[in-house]
Amino acid sequence: LIITIPKGRYIPAFKNRLTTETLSFDDERTDYGSKTEDDSSLVLAVLPFSLVTKNALVKSFADSFCLQLNSGLARVKHISVLSYQALKNVDSSHPDYRKIAASLGFNHLITGNVQSLGNKVRVNLQLMNCINYRLKWSETFERQLKKTNIFEIQDELCNQVIRHLEEIV
Repeated sequence: LIITIPKGRYIPAFKNRLTTETLSFDDERTDYGSKTEDDSSLVLAVLPFSLVTKNALVKSFADSFCLQLNSGLARVKHISVLSYQALKNVDSSHPDYRKIAASLGFNHLITGNVQSLGNKVRVNLQLMNCINYRLKWSETFERQLKKTNIFEIQDELCNQVIRHLEEIV
């Protein structure tokens, strides 16, 4: 394939790299993601939590807590939430959150990790702005985890997180 360009009629066009000025979020797609009518609106995604344990009960707790948190946040009036399954397989070792956010159309991300020691579980959560990587909220929760109270802990933590995020919005 040979492309000829008439002499003197070629004007190069350069695209800027991804910057905070070019990132905007709305329902209509752009080259760099989605835009919202209001820049302050929260379009959230919940990234699967990293685990610092091999305990099967803790792994089950962490995965189902992420899903429950995602579902609970979807019921909040001023928060739009990306499907949990959309981020389920994202490699979280060294991700470029800006690129992922732009391609999937969200502007904030909830990340976290779950640690356990014996029957004690510690959940660290962070709400991060994907454009500038600034934390908007962070919290650590510790509970005694047993097979009999896994749902109660998930409900309690989910409700606390939703209350905190409703205050931010």
